[in-house]
Amino acid sequence: MLESFEELEARQMNEDLSRIDSTLHRELGLLQVIVVDWAEWNDTYQYMHNQSVKYEQSNIVKSTFDSLNVSNIIYLDKAKKLRKSFSANLTSQTNTETPATLVKDLTEYHTASAPAKFKGILNLNNTLYMSASNRILKSDQSGPDRGQLVMLRLFNNKVIDKLSKQTLMNIEFIKFNKRSKIPFKQLKVLEKTGHWLEIKDSNQIMGYSILNGPMNDPLGFFKVTSSREIYNHGVDTLMSFTYLLAVAGLFFSVLVLWILRQILLKRLLGLSQDLIKIGNNNHSGKLVEVKGNDEITTVAKAVNQMLAGLERFYLQLQHHQEHQRIQNELLINLAKEPCLINGNIKMAAQRITEFILHGCQVNHASIWLLNETNTEFNCIDSLLRAGLNHQQGASLPVEDLAVVIEQLNSNGVLDIKNGHRLENSQALLKVINPDKNPCSLYITPIHLNGGLHGFIISQSFQLDSQYRLNDETFLLSISEFAEQTLVVQQRNRLEESLKEQVCRDNLTQLPNRHFFYELLNKEIISAKLNNHKLAILFIDLDNFKPVNDTYGHNIGDELLQMCAKRMSNAVLKKGTVARLGGDEFVVILTSLSRDEDASNIAKTLVSTLSEVFSIQGKTIAISCSIGIAFYPQHSSDPDELVTLADNAMYQAKQQGRNNFQLYNHPK
Repeated sequence: MLESFEELEARQMNEDLSRIDSTLHRELGLLQVIVVDWAEWNDTYQYMHNQSVKYEQSNIVKSTFDSLNVSNIIYLDKAKKLRKSFSANLTSQTNTETPATLVKDLTEYHTASAPAKFKGILNLNNTLYMSASNRILKSDQSGPDRGQLVMLRLFNNKVIDKLSKQTLMNIEFIKFNKRSKIPFKQLKVLEKTGHWLEIKDSNQIMGYSILNGPMNDPLGFFKVTSSREIYNHGVDTLMSFTYLLAVAGLFFSVLVLWILRQILLKRLLGLSQDLIKIGNNNHSGKLVEVKGNDEITTVAKAVNQMLAGLERFYLQLQHHQEHQRIQNELLINLAKEPCLINGNIKMAAQRITEFILHGCQVNHASIWLLNETNTEFNCIDSLLRAGLNHQQGASLPVEDLAVVIEQLNSNGVLDIKNGHRLENSQALLKVINPDKNPCSLYITPIHLNGGLHGFIISQSFQLDSQYRLNDETFLLSISEFAEQTLVVQQRNRLEESLKEQVCRDNLTQLPNRHFFYELLNKEIISAKLNNHKLAILFIDLDNFKPVNDTYGHNIGDELLQMCAKRMSNAVLKKGTVARLGGDEFVVILTSLSRDEDASNIAKTLVSTLSEVFSIQGKTIAISCSIGIAFYPQHSSDPDELVTLADNAMYQAKQQGRNNFQLYNHPK
């Protein structure tokens, strides 16, 4: 019987050691998701070609290393030679400045025959790193590849502490060196099987799991110390059973010998044989035979109760393992969701709440994020199991969540049973639980740029609801996915802002010359496909230079801004106004049904710009001259079409200004 408990104890320890391996593998997978997102990106692809400083200033900043939790970002060329290296202190290193030993060790793992994607633990310059790499491609995964992107994360005590929290085990990592205190035979077992167990005494058992590098080189081993609850429970059970048998033996020893031999000893022998068969066959669900109404019957019933308890424990263990398998599959599927990869936090929030309801079997899940002013938390998605309808829009002032914020900052998570510990945060309970049902909450934080940016609430309407250990690990992984989505969203917004700045005139905020010609080319192609006309209006302000000379450039700039606003209001949705430079503007009119439509808009522009301007207490009057050219009547070439409209504008100026002129072909 004790051997069965020892086997069960060993099985549990091996499962715990395997859980460490799977958790570390999941962390490496999350790091690889980040590397793929960076490597398969047009900006990175272009950077390997031109080594743009703008790329480095926009992306390789301190907050990048903090949010990604990496120590090094390394760019290798197609020959797997070092191209550029950045570390967490933002010190850029060239080939000669990078430690030669680290470069040598790194390139050994990234040869020409190495796989396109890589993840694992590397020993670089006698230091362990979590490493992931991917070929550098365009955003659509086309090539040819321009090298390899490698990210490193120090495999230090911080990583081990995180593994301990996720697995809820006391984990110690011992790196292989001359001082490693492990017998040679045990090391051979570790290298052969990956796991080794050691029973220290009757109260403690220790497990060891080897950590290999990508070339199957042993790097060190994990050590886990656990109490022998299963074994001691078996010892206590057997002792109780033995005691009961002894009491029964003493009681019946006073009976007549022939009765003892004929009846009682026979039954005890049968009971013993049943137990031996159960122990030898490890037959789950098997019970001993119960007959009669005496002390032996009582013992048999007690034994059956013990066996039933062990059966329930085994079934719970199986259920736990199946639940963990489902959660791991959900995390893998969530990592593949396009909304998370693209940084669509609203859609990602809906998928996250759905996965929480499925993975943790709770009644309600919601995600809350700080607004732009950091004054309140807004609910970006809320999902009830009862209706399965996504809701948004609720908000909570930051000042009403002082207790929640304090607990999240100090403890990392917040486990609340039956609403306790939230006496000072009734605002939260009022919003998430308006019906005042008894509930239990589990709150996990969402961090961005090193600070608390939001939280995820998992809610159960069952009293004294307790989250399983794997539920806690699952929810913490979900929070990390939300954090990575916010990082991608932040990067996308930065890219959009930079693009907007490039396409807009700084003074008037109208499209600039570059964006105008890009738009004109697209509109000509569209007009050709749909057999439509379009017109170009070339506008030059009359007598603008005297305004600058008389009143100064500040008033001149303000006048240009007011002119741009008037022209935009005059054109509205009929076309696009752009500034070419100085006091020159241009208008694209699309889908014209007749030439008179362009003339009417030109008349409106001449009229609105001739109205006096009041700027800083001064009354200023100007006018404009406009030239008009049509596609395809006058030209199908964008540059030539603008030139013809410019020529027509000069004809308008020669005719006295403050008017417009259609382009006429020279005779």
